[in-house]
Amino acid sequence: MPGVVRTEMIAGYKQIRGLQDVEPEDVAAAIVDVLKFPRVEVFVPRAVGRISRMLTVLPRGLREAVLRAMRVDQVTWQADRSARSAYEARAAASEPKLDAGESEQRAKAASETD
Repeated sequence: MPGVVRTEMIAGYKQIRGLQDVEPEDVAAAIVDVLKFPRVEVFVPRAVGRISRMLTVLPRGLREAVLRAMRVDQVTWQADRSARSAYEARAAASEPKLDAGESEQRAKAASETD
């Protein structure tokens, strides 16, 4: 399971305190590695696995306090919307089952809102 991967999809997101974002190449290397040496779970970066295991044993209130301290709750809420506009317009236009005209209208509308 990857942490936050630096792609267009996370443009404008705040970084999680205590965790580094990872590059797509890091995830690809982990996939190749797990194909060579099968494992049930793989975390990229490895710190995500340690944090995940630690959080599972904490009571809910303490777990939520740790996540708030890491600012996990702010990643998407405080995203820079202008930095996300290109990705969001493209994602909105790719919705399945839209005819070509409706898809173009949604992409245009999404880009005009920023």
